Amino acid sequence: STIATQAAADVAQIRIDFGRAFAQKPVMYAFASTTRYIQGLQSILGLSPAQAEDMKTSTGIWVKNATAHAVGVDWQKQKASLPVTVMRHELTHWMHHQIVSGDIPAWLDEGNARSEEFAIANGTHRVMQNRYGAASMAATNTLYTLAEMTDIDTWNARTGPGEAYQYYAAAQAVQFLRADIGLAGVVRILDLMGQGQAFETAYSVVAGQPFTTFSSAYAARVRALAPVYPGIATAPDSA
Repeated sequence: STIATQAAADVAQIRIDFGRAFAQKPVMYAFASTTRYIQGLQSILGLSPAQAEDMKTSTGIWVKNATAHAVGVDWQKQKASLPVTVMRHELTHWMHHQIVSGDIPAWLDEGNARSEEFAIANGTHRVMQNRYGAASMAATNTLYTLAEMTDIDTWNARTGPGEAYQYYAAAQAVQFLRADIGLAGVVRILDLMGQGQAFETAYSVVAGQPFTTFSSAYAARVRALAPVYPGIATAPDSA
């Protein structure tokens, strides 16, 4: 019932945020354990054994291939990390790629999916974890540039702390983007990309300035989130 309730809310909210319905009714599979998840990625979602093994650390995945078009969720991991956000994240990817048939900068694709999670109740601690995770990268000169977070293969190849912290950095970039042009502006960029424009061109049309202006200011804006370092920040909700 928890999964069904949250899934329905996620689909409804994404329809509102993106101003359109899914072209087909989303299908989601929740697997009770990580072992079942890895098995299901192969038997139901059509991944190869190697691809499924690469996903063993993930909590969820959106898949579109010759076998299936669906979301898979490792419930063993998700139930241990509340609130339930993985479905909204993966459904956002689904919507992104419904709008845009070509490549989307990884930081935009992943950062906007993470940002959609932030609207789920009792998630303020995750918002702060993202914000100050990114700020700590800037303070220690380990913050990825947007260029370093653009290629999806490079993104997927990262391991260790970098694999987790790139989500913080990308989400914060999208938070700045939403602050500058609004969620409607982000959706407009995706629409223009869906019409064949490159991301940088679409950004300049919507924002009224070249993308280099945004990208060159990114690191300084992240660093400004935490004027002192190290530090402690607290949230009014609970994990």
